[in-house]
Amino acid sequence: MDDIFYFSAQEINALDLYSVLEQDNKYELLLSEESNSLQVTLGKNIIFQIVCMNIKEFGEPEDIEIIKSTDVVSSFCISHHRYDLSDMKKILSVFLELFGGWVGNDSDAFAPRYSLDDIYCFKYDYE
Repeated sequence: MDDIFYFSAQEINALDLYSVLEQDNKYELLLSEESNSLQVTLGKNIIFQIVCMNIKEFGEPEDIEIIKSTDVVSSFCISHHRYDLSDMKKILSVFLELFGGWVGNDSDAFAPRYSLDDIYCFKYDYE
């Protein structure tokens, strides 16, 4: 599975994301409030894991600087299979529209980063 990160300047948690996705009956959702995580299943083979992260878990000084400069207060690691990326982009666009923020790669400085305006341009270099 690959990881990407969703960051928001709003105070949100896995329950907030669950509440948004449960309005669309096409998802099977499993919420763990204890671990502040959410499993999203779409069909038989498409599964995303969304885990709320403490910003302090990002240990690289460059990462912390980027997070601080964008006023982030909530962060999530989203694990997915690369062949599910198009479905993941749909979910991310909903989060970005409702909660704002940006999406970053699991790479130096989270580059490249995406917003609501260009989330559908997200791709991996190896695609």
